[in-house]
This record gives sequence, C-alpha cells and structure tokens, in this order.
Amino acid sequence: MINLDHIITEIAELVNREISLLLPKSDNKLSQAMRYSAESPGKRLRPFILVSTADIFEVNRAHSVRAAAAIEIVHSYSLIHDDLPAMDDDDYRRGLPSCHKKFDEATAILAGDSLLTLAFEILSDDATHPDGKVRCNLIKSLAENIGVHGMAGGQMYDLIYEREVIASYPEIFRMHWMKTARLFIASSFIGATLGYASDHNKQHLIKYAEFFGLAFQFIDDLEDFKEKKKSNNNVVQIIGKKETKIEINNLTNQAIKELEYLSLDTKILENLAKHLLARV
Repeated sequence: MINLDHIITEIAELVNREISLLLPKSDNKLSQAMRYSAESPGKRLRPFILVSTADIFEVNRAHSVRAAAAIEIVHSYSLIHDDLPAMDDDDYRRGLPSCHKKFDEATAILAGDSLLTLAFEILSDDATHPDGKVRCNLIKSLAENIGVHGMAGGQMYDLIYEREVIASYPEIFRMHWMKTARLFIASSFIGATLGYASDHNKQHLIKYAEFFGLAFQFIDDLEDFKEKKKSNNNVVQIIGKKETKIEINNLTNQAIKELEYLSLDTKILENLAKHLLARV
C-alpha cells in the first residue's frame, strides 16, 4: 500500500534541501529576498510530479531533484510577482508577509527576476543531466510553458478579467490552463524527458499533468470562494459551486484516465490525483 503523505514529505524535503544548496549564499539584500521567498513553506506539488514522473523511468534522483528545484524556484518567482501592487497586490503569501512587504517593491521585482534566471542556469548545468540535448529540451519546455503563451500570458488575462472584462467560462478555463496548468505540464514533460520517455508516454503524462493542474486550480477557486475571497476571475463566480465540483471531478478522472494508456507503474501519480479529489 502506498503511503502518499510519506512520499510527498520525502520528495519535498529533498527538493527543499536542493533549493537551499542552489540559492546564493551571499548575505546581501537581494540574496536574502530570494531565499526568503524560495525557502518559504509550500506544497511542492510541481516538484513532486516531476520527481515522481522521473522515478517511473528510473532517473537518478540527483538529476530529477535538481530539475524539480528549478521548477519550484520558477514557481517562487511567479508568486513574488503575482503579489506585487501592480499585480494582485497581496500583503501575505503562505501566512508570511509577501516579498515586497518583507523587503520592498524594487527588491521583490529583482528577486523574482533573479530566481527565474537561476532556474535556467540550473537546467543548463550538466549536473542536471549529462546529455546536452536533454538539457536543451528541458530549457525549451520551461520557456514555452511560462512565457506569453503560458504562465505570464495567463497572468495577463487574470489582470484583464479582474479589472476590465467580465470573463466567460471558456475564457476563465483558458486563463487557468495558461497560468496554472502549464507549469504542471512543464514538470511532467521535464520528468519524462530526463528518462528518455517515448513520445507516446510523454503525451499521456503531459495530459495527466494538464488535467491535474486545472483541477488543482479549480479547487483553489472553490476554497477561495468558501472563504469569501470573491473575484471576477474565480470559476465558482462564473459557473457556481455545484458545476465547479462536477468539473473538478471530471478533470481529475480525465487525469487518471490518461495514466491507463501507459504500460508503466503510475500508481503514485494516480494516488496523487485521488488525493486531490478528496479535498473537494
């Protein structure tokens, strides 16, 4: 029987340790801000998907954990920038003052920029994988998934729908796909690429991550709505609680269905999706 909580904790500890090793050691203000945000407590679900996917193909954990640290460092950069006054203007993140509140706005911007740059430095290093072609594919995937057609573009839609336009359900769905799901997609792709997975296996693992990421964001919207954090870009605000729960159930089951196309041991990923559904 799989003890999912134990595995999640184990991988999170490995990734946290790697992040600590990879972050700058100097004591200047910028380095402090980078460490403050990147080392703050979090679920580490994206790294978990990356490492668990790589484990399926028996990838050396020394490689997959480094790549997972890069993914979490990118996630930390995105949270710093999301919290800025020009974006979502949040004073707290994970129960702590957000980076621009702990330091200042300029330092927070530079900390986010520096974390993003560091992630690509990590992926380009041969310590992450000895094959240069693999490293190039890791870099390409991350860049494609977090740029204008991915996470950054999704944040732009987020701002537009919150401030200027009342979005339809398809528009909110696209925003969540770009802003949230695509970093999960990158995590899955990178894990599979580290293990030289076939195109068939990559395709279904990516679809798993896509559906999982969407369900994850819908659950976040549901929890925000329950806490009366209402906004124009919350899916519950658009389609209601009942329909949101139906969509979460459908997306999670679609994620699990994608794993059935693989002749691989995907029990951990399947259990993760079921664990997600149990939150609803």
